[in-house]
Amino acid sequence: MQENSNLKRLLIFGGQFDPVHIEHMHILQAAIAKLSPSIVKVIPSYGQKVKSTAIAPFTMRVKMLKIALAAYHIDAEVDEIESTLTDNGYTITLLKVLQERYPNYKIYFLMGADQFLNFDNWKEPKKIVQLATLIIANRHPFQMTEELILAFKKKYNTEILFCAYNGEGISSSVLQCKLAFGKSVANAIPNSVIEYIQENYAIYQPDILQKGLELLMPMRKEHSYRVTKMAMQAVNIYHLNRRQVLFAAALHDIAKNLQNTHPLLQNFKADDRLLTDKHPVWHAFAGAYLAEYYLGITDATVLNAIAYHTTGRAEMTILEKVIYLADMLEEERNFENIAYLKQFYPHNVDKCIAYALQYSIKHLKEKKWNIYYKTEEAWEYYKKYGDK
Repeated sequence: MQENSNLKRLLIFGGQFDPVHIEHMHILQAAIAKLSPSIVKVIPSYGQKVKSTAIAPFTMRVKMLKIALAAYHIDAEVDEIESTLTDNGYTITLLKVLQERYPNYKIYFLMGADQFLNFDNWKEPKKIVQLATLIIANRHPFQMTEELILAFKKKYNTEILFCAYNGEGISSSVLQCKLAFGKSVANAIPNSVIEYIQENYAIYQPDILQKGLELLMPMRKEHSYRVTKMAMQAVNIYHLNRRQVLFAAALHDIAKNLQNTHPLLQNFKADDRLLTDKHPVWHAFAGAYLAEYYLGITDATVLNAIAYHTTGRAEMTILEKVIYLADMLEEERNFENIAYLKQFYPHNVDKCIAYALQYSIKHLKEKKWNIYYKTEEAWEYYKKYGDK
């Protein structure tokens, strides 16, 4: 593809921006410096068909983007075009519309190296590169190599631009977790955007979530934070609902520090009479009860993920598997074979579940502890995936 000197340049930068962070701004500044485009458009997603849904509403993400661009003095338009498309969520759809609207412009599509490495899985990638030239920026820990660039050019028979910028490893998913748990996001999100989030705290800190976290002791709350971060790693891979993942992971242990005599649990009766508060899996079912009857959560997907996060069960949903594994493998866990299990998470949760259940049952037998029947049923169901 040869450059047409008569064409002006249109740079577009799309994403969820949930929330927008400083690396979004730095990458955009670097691309603008390289291209000197005539028009710059930042395009927040509206309805994601191939990614997870956003936590913050579209209107609020638009507002945060405008605040961030103003703070960095970037001359760019926040274009709400995706809200008008009937087939939104696909880059190819967006590019076709922009090509029609800007026939005298050469379109450049900015993305981070993390997105680029997954480009083959996008809808109609060959058509995308016919409509736009990709401009790529490194984002730690994802790095471009000469081999990757050459392979891309050969496969798609097109040019690709490399933005000489090494971005920091700031993740919107991690920022969502920090905001939900009331942790500092200074130096990661523009101060003016932080002020907006604080004024609208319920975006990322829903009252229900805070009410549940108040039941946790500090160390247990930190564990839940780490579980939530790990669970979020699976969101885009399995197209999970971010809010469901956030609630299930953050609240999975809300009964851990409570006894069965606690006033909030006076009406809780475990289905299994053997499940007293002395049983190591009691807190999971008590937690699901609290989530439903104390916090008012009615989403069965979330409630079941909380209930079975310790025992597992046969035919788990993807969310149940993710919460089970995130709880078992969070970054401060340290047991034999954990490194082996982590190599399968989050990209192959069935295989990871199979080996995790195998390890759990082996450990329980060595300790001569009773194995809960749902764990045995889960092992019988998932052990076939261990050999795949």
